[in-house]
Amino acid sequence: MDYKDYLEEAKKYLSDTDTLKKYREYYENAVDSVKGRRDAEIAEINRAFRNDLNEASAANRILEKNAEQFMAARGLSRSGEAEQEYIERSLGLAKKVSSLAEERRKSESAARSGADAALAELDKQYAEKANDESKRLENEAAAMAKAGFDAENAKAEKQAERDYNETLLRIKAELAEAAAQKEREHASAEAAKKREYEAVENAKKREHELEMQREKSVSAGKGAQSGETPGSAETASRPKQTATQFAKEIAAERASSGGKIKTVSDVLNVDSYLKELERRGELSAEYLKDVRAALSGLGYYVPDGNDEAAYRIAGDSEEAYKKTYSNTLKACGTLRIEEKDAKQYAAEMAQNARLDYCIKRCDNAEQFKKCCVEIGVSESEAAKYLKENADKLKSISGGAANDAQSSKSERTGGGGGRSANTKTNLAEPLIRN
Repeated sequence: MDYKDYLEEAKKYLSDTDTLKKYREYYENAVDSVKGRRDAEIAEINRAFRNDLNEASAANRILEKNAEQFMAARGLSRSGEAEQEYIERSLGLAKKVSSLAEERRKSESAARSGADAALAELDKQYAEKANDESKRLENEAAAMAKAGFDAENAKAEKQAERDYNETLLRIKAELAEAAAQKEREHASAEAAKKREYEAVENAKKREHELEMQREKSVSAGKGAQSGETPGSAETASRPKQTATQFAKEIAAERASSGGKIKTVSDVLNVDSYLKELERRGELSAEYLKDVRAALSGLGYYVPDGNDEAAYRIAGDSEEAYKKTYSNTLKACGTLRIEEKDAKQYAAEMAQNARLDYCIKRCDNAEQFKKCCVEIGVSESEAAKYLKENADKLKSISGGAANDAQSSKSERTGGGGGRSANTKTNLAEPLIRN
């Protein structure tokens, strides 16, 4: 825009925000007030005139009646004296009415003159104020136009350099994030391969031990038939390992925290494996009961619907984290924020987005807390967030009516996956057929 355009914009802005409007309102209110007082004063003058006129008329009628009675008592009701008295009384009333009318005229004139003078003074003040305000607006508009024009010129001079620097920063941030993502994916793939290899080896080992136990059980049965010391079925179905040792081995292989069952995925993994052992029927119920008891000391408990829902929601929330992290990092690049600070801020925003995703889809506070454990949020942080955002819970807000559909689309879109804390597939047993 050129200078004239800025000047027109400044005038328009100032005309919408100047004090002249307020003074105009004051002027109009003052005019209305003066006219109102004038009209009220004239109305009062007319009311007093009517009252005085009525009083004079009433007094005249009383005099007339008294005179008629007096003349009738003297037998002069039709005499010239009575006629003269009537004429004099009528003239007196006429003079009184004329005097009252003159007083009313003078009072009304005085009221109108005072009001006209006040209105003239208001008009004069308004004209002076409007002239002063017009000059002020012209000066301010010129100053604003110059400032805007100068700023636009300075902005145009630096725009190319700023665009160049911002593009470089954005490309650098995107490349860094791509490299970091590749590193994470590689590390995750390697860890998955390692876990899969360990699971296979442990499964082979466990299968071998159980096979040896079955062979011993068969041998014990044959020995009993041939008169040898019989072995009991209970002995055949209890491995040489104690329940505590077996529980520790399960936790080490199935939990993500090095022998401690902490997350919901840990609990579901262990529970799935225990159910698989029960289904196979190769271990006695008593032994499995002891194993469960030992696992309880390592953090295991029997999962319910809250655990399964929390596990699903936590896995689906990863897409919200990734999307927010990427968008925030791009925005920080546009604002020329240092890369280290940008990544830290992006991580904070992404974690908040993930928590928001989870709380809006959880049915209750317990479910949300389990979600937080699954995504690595501390108990204190989860409690603080829940306290500040309890109204967002699905059971309270009702705001996640389309949760099932959105979760389905996010999962099928390849965005979320399951939590990185999951060590093995939930349904994959350590012992294979």
